[in-house]
Amino acid sequence: MSKYENISCHHFIEINGYAYFSNWLYNAFFQTELKTGKTMFLGAFEMEMQDEFNIHWELLLQEDLIYFFPRRGRHIHVYSLRDHFVSAIEVRKASDAFFRIGEVIVKEKSIILLPMEKDAPIRRFDLSTHAITDITSTQNVDKNPPLSQHWPIFPEPQLLEKYQIGQADKFSWKEMPDGRWCAFLPTGRHLLWYAPKTRRIDAMPLVIENEAELDAYLQPLRQTCLCREETIEGVQLSAYEYLKTIMRYRRETGGLKEEKRFVGEKIWRALKI
Repeated sequence: MSKYENISCHHFIEINGYAYFSNWLYNAFFQTELKTGKTMFLGAFEMEMQDEFNIHWELLLQEDLIYFFPRRGRHIHVYSLRDHFVSAIEVRKASDAFFRIGEVIVKEKSIILLPMEKDAPIRRFDLSTHAITDITSTQNVDKNPPLSQHWPIFPEPQLLEKYQIGQADKFSWKEMPDGRWCAFLPTGRHLLWYAPKTRRIDAMPLVIENEAELDAYLQPLRQTCLCREETIEGVQLSAYEYLKTIMRYRRETGGLKEEKRFVGEKIWRALKI
């Protein structure tokens, strides 16, 4: 299975029955209607690599703004629920040494971004002005718990083992008004619903409303994936996924050039019929 067939997230913000989230395995912004699974591809997060994973991790809702804080990404992205616009605030310059954001701490009207790498800069983000500054001391910051400690704890973690749901520490659940809990399955395109009364976890497929738009966006990534023979979890690329990519490539180019015919040959030989 190609990672570009997956739609999932670490965390999401729920507003009026809709989930907003940054995709886990590649750069994409999605909105999902939780009761139906209907999902809209809202576009890519600007100024970030298209095939980067873990661009964001922590999220914060403030009034009508959703803040997406980076993990491997270089920017804080801010989505306005009022005008449906996404802005980007640079946290790490392209010329800076790479570092990841580990913890995000809210301190009054400021956000403190604590890096995972030793000797990487500690940065302060002003929620009012959206200015980024470096700070040298974290004095009094530790008194404020990071956002990672605010996410609700799933009430029956043993069920995740029973249903063989891995990477449970990498994604979060939310309790809905009807008492059920909701999350996004780490791999595939499914919502997970947990009902405390029945002690069941059910999966609901995500239905992409603008599939053609998402497909066009992912096409260059799929072609690169075929060239590198990238799959996730050691699962071979399916015939459907291969054909979806290669046939679209034929339509767009008018046929494969001689030097491109080797693309996917090893995959074809390895397919399980």
